[in-house]
Amino acid sequence: DKKIIGITMGDAAGIGAEVILKALKSITHRRQLKGANFLIIGDSSVIRRTGKVLGFSIPLKLIDKPAAVDFSSLPVNLLDMKLRGISAIKPGRPVPACGR
Repeated sequence: DKKIIGITMGDAAGIGAEVILKALKSITHRRQLKGANFLIIGDSSVIRRTGKVLGFSIPLKLIDKPAAVDFSSLPVNLLDMKLRGISAIKPGRPVPACGR
């Protein structure tokens, strides 16, 4: 039985998305995804944008509610919180939308 590890993205203007993607990339390269399933809780547009900046992406299954979690095809699910005002967010700069 694989364990489920939940990871929150944190502040959309912070480094959470970068840390998550780099950690998953490292784990993937070491083939350690076999022992666990990962549920990222955050905003898909922030994760995608961060992946573009970093020059890589991790295959993710997007879900819109916790009951939709399904690890049968991919070991990483992303519960997309669809944050409001996300287009105004600039990495490294606090904005009110991040606190809501």
